[in-house]
Amino acid sequence: MGIQNNDRLASVLLGFLFLVSLLACAPSLPYDVIPAPVTQDSGDADLAELLNSIRLEERLPGLAAAIIIDGRLHSAAAVGVRKIGTANWLTVKDKFLIGSCGKAFTATLAAILVEEGRLSWQTTIRDAFPNLNMLPDYENITIQQLLSHRAGLPKNLKEGKASWLIEPAHKLKIDQNKLQNCRSNILNLVNVL
Repeated sequence: MGIQNNDRLASVLLGFLFLVSLLACAPSLPYDVIPAPVTQDSGDADLAELLNSIRLEERLPGLAAAIIIDGRLHSAAAVGVRKIGTANWLTVKDKFLIGSCGKAFTATLAAILVEEGRLSWQTTIRDAFPNLNMLPDYENITIQQLLSHRAGLPKNLKEGKASWLIEPAHKLKIDQNKLQNCRSNILNLVNVL
């Protein structure tokens, strides 16, 4: 019972942190924000109304959120526009590139796994993936080193070019949908965990 409550709290907390981090990263618009209609494509009507009020108050072009309870999608909504100055409205099916915001989520998820005892900050890539074919130079990189950018990884890797470290994801039998929008090797690693 306590674990389920912790999972629910963690899901709600992560969702809240995601929303706050997106709001913190978003520039305030220098013009009047056009009220966007809340349509069927907006998703859950109540959540859409809440998001729209936040969007207007914070002067954001668009905003989306999802509520996940016990690992299942409870509701989702998207409001506003895809591009400033257009009437190209957001829908719940739109994808967002969150860039470096994912780093905070990765660190938070790693901390949750450490708190649960499933990992430690000193867990190495080799410990996490004992059957993974990787270069020996990278076997002893720890989660702490990855998250503090002290792992010695090359800078500015192009997407899908991590074969210097591990086998390509399709050989690992990893769900490609989990990796599709990841822009960070760290996020790829934590997604697999």
